[in-house]
Parts: sequence; C-alpha cells; structure tokens
Amino acid sequence: MRTLNLALVPAGTGVLLLTWLVAAMEYPTLAPRIPIHFNFKGEADNFGSAWNIFVPAGISTVLTIGLLLLSRSPHIYNYPVKITGANREAQYRLASLLLLRIMVLIGLMFLLVTLSMSASAKGSDYLPPWSIFFPLGGLFLLVFRHLWQAGKVG
Repeated sequence: MRTLNLALVPAGTGVLLLTWLVAAMEYPTLAPRIPIHFNFKGEADNFGSAWNIFVPAGISTVLTIGLLLLSRSPHIYNYPVKITGANREAQYRLASLLLLRIMVLIGLMFLLVTLSMSASAKGSDYLPPWSIFFPLGGLFLLVFRHLWQAGKVG
C-alpha cells in the first residue's frame, strides 16, 4: 500500500505538469477567442479569451496541492465507521489513499478539459464529449470502493 501511495504522488504531479505543458504549447496557436464551456452534446456554448486555456491547469493546481496536503492529515476526516485503536491505522491508510487516487483522476479530468478546449478552438473534435465521464465515473467507483473497504476493516 505504501508503494502505491508513493506512485500516486508523482502520477498526480505528472498529470498536473502535463496539463500546464499542453496549455502552454497550445496557447500561441489559439485564436483570440476560444470555447470555454461545452454542453452535454460537446458543443461550445460559451467563449472567452485565449488565456482561458490556463484556467483548468490553475484549478487543477489548487486541487492537487489541497488534496496532497489533506492526504497527510487523515485524523481530521469524517469516517463511515467508528475509529478505534484497532482500526485507526488501516482507516487512515485507506482514506489517504482515496484522496491521492481522487487527485490523479481530477487531474486527468482537467487535462481532458484542456485538450478539448484546444481542439474545439481549432475546429476539431479531438475528444468525444462523453470522454470526461470516464474519470468522473472513476471518482464515483473510488468512493463506493472506499466505503466498502472501510466497512470491511471496521
């Protein structure tokens, strides 16, 4: 479990850096106005300045830092089971792992948003509109899996 924790931190950081890199590389090639919001059909329904390509990376940065810091303080979380001396360490490990996994999935979502914004600005359908639901679905599965595991550990 500790090895997985150590792998998730660089994975989340790598996804974050990749999001910034994509935004920085795409920015000079964008028109002055780009799509900044999409409806459920994947069609752009709001437009803004080209600098908005950096907004997903900025939000992702704040969330990544926040989740990293929060993952180091499992004693302040709310738990679905009563924390006792017998289950404390296992529950803390599970909860910290959940936050690190969420960090990676949220980073992937913002990377997909950045790629979609850039592609749409250039008139391409690089990603299907439903692709954002894969990491979003992964978030829900992670939470349900965590609740199940936390219940087993007791």
